Amino acid sequence: MSERLDPERPADEDVDATYPDADQQEGVHLLANQAADRLADRGFTREQVFEWAAAYVEREGVGTVDGLIAFIRQKESNDT
Repeated sequence: MSERLDPERPADEDVDATYPDADQQEGVHLLANQAADRLADRGFTREQVFEWAAAYVEREGVGTVDGLIAFIRQKESNDT
């Protein structure tokens, strides 16, 4: 994926990223761990990746790394 992502927090894009409910925590952690290397290459910290994963799972319920990256790209381009 060659499109640039800005390593920001979800709050910087007006996206609420609350800590996940108990039933979502494992999924958020798994997704964040799977996405960490790809997003670290783009300048994201682990904390930022976790926050984005939490926001994504809160809205989608489940997801993939590609889905998470598309979600970040969508929010950064303000195409809510």
